[in-house]
Amino acid sequence: MKSLISWKEAVGIVVIILIANLVSLWAMNRFRTQVGLYGHRGSIVGIEFVDRNGLVATACSDSRLRLFSSSNGSLLKEVTGHSDRLTSMSSCIGSDEIATSSADGTIKIWKVPDGIQKQSIQVHDGIVIASQYSGDGRRLVSIGDDRAIRVWNPIDGKSLRVIKSRVDLTALAVNPTGKIAATNDSNGHVVIWNLQSGKTERSLRGGEQAIKALAFSHDGLRLAVGEGSGMIRIFNVEDGKIEHRIVSHDRCVNTIKFSEDDGQLISGSSDGRVGVWDFALGYETRRLEGHPRAVLCVAVSSTHGIASGSYAKSAILWKD
Repeated sequence: MKSLISWKEAVGIVVIILIANLVSLWAMNRFRTQVGLYGHRGSIVGIEFVDRNGLVATACSDSRLRLFSSSNGSLLKEVTGHSDRLTSMSSCIGSDEIATSSADGTIKIWKVPDGIQKQSIQVHDGIVIASQYSGDGRRLVSIGDDRAIRVWNPIDGKSLRVIKSRVDLTALAVNPTGKIAATNDSNGHVVIWNLQSGKTERSLRGGEQAIKALAFSHDGLRLAVGEGSGMIRIFNVEDGKIEHRIVSHDRCVNTIKFSEDDGQLISGSSDGRVGVWDFALGYETRRLEGHPRAVLCVAVSSTHGIASGSYAKSAILWKD
């Protein structure tokens, strides 16, 4: 039987593949601009782009919200109001609102760029671990160290539902419609909650490591789960099956975000690295190194690039 290709053609294909891999490796660390966001006096626990205002917002354990220019990284405003350290931050897509959660038990909603407080909600008896807007901005979901998942109306601050978990909560993700949320469960599992009924819809079986990061894709079809082992698992939300496993980092994955077109996944880890992944192929397209300690939060914008914040009081804006 005759070979489909000659040996010369085969050698040519191998050479092309090797060149493509070398180019990809060169491009992995290449960002023309790396802009530091300075002025923090604690760990950066949340970072978000506010594209309509040309801003990058950071939430810091020194209890302050800071607003930076996304073009040159200059500090524009420092906002105070919480009485204890900040624990997370969420931006309302398409609006000028940012919500910060705190160890003081409150969520505060701010209007940017002027930093005016629009709402303060006493949401948990203890620490607010995390909070997140739904995609339409009509719901705000929070988890606390009281093991409660709470759903709020961000306009009037009224409680819409309280769901009690049986485990300590460490991670939260809300799907774009605001109808379901994901939280960690014991033994590396994930629970999908129906926020309207308050009941469990599904349990997703992951690894045996603790879960620190969760993220829904923008189309709501996939859930990314970051584990203490450094692995990321991508679940199909509809049937609960694992679509992809990405061996991503040497240490715990603390934060993950999908790109706006859902084509890539951005992760930050205790190994100090930010990874950019083609999650369908499990291929790392960029590896961003610049933080001396654990990366705690990441954000991505199709216009302004990637932003990351770390335990070491450092925040970086990565731009092509």
